[in-house]
Amino acid sequence: MNEILVRIREVFDESGKSQTQIGKMIEKTPQYVWKLLNVDDANPSKDVIKAICRNFNISYLWLTQGIEPKEATENTDAMTRIDDIMAGENEFAKSLFKEFSKLDDNEWKLLEEIIKKLANDKGD
Repeated sequence: MNEILVRIREVFDESGKSQTQIGKMIEKTPQYVWKLLNVDDANPSKDVIKAICRNFNISYLWLTQGIEPKEATENTDAMTRIDDIMAGENEFAKSLFKEFSKLDDNEWKLLEEIIKKLANDKGD
């Protein structure tokens, strides 16, 4: 059995929720949840893994690789979202993140000033 299944089973067990409740949370049938809990060669998709992380507040890195912390934080949620965007089909969002990655410290400070000014102007 792979380690992801061990961690998924731990999350489900600790939740105290029924297979039906878990299935609704991750948009799968109770039978699929049963498979994750009982079939040692079950292979959850990336979408299922992300749904588990999102609905049980679990870090994607912990669930997939065992890297602590177990609970999701703002940073782990943001990194997961950025990974989703970069793997997705939204070319504008991907190019935006690529351009952001090229900014140096001075450019980040300038961008921060621009955003603060826009936020202040919006409030007027």
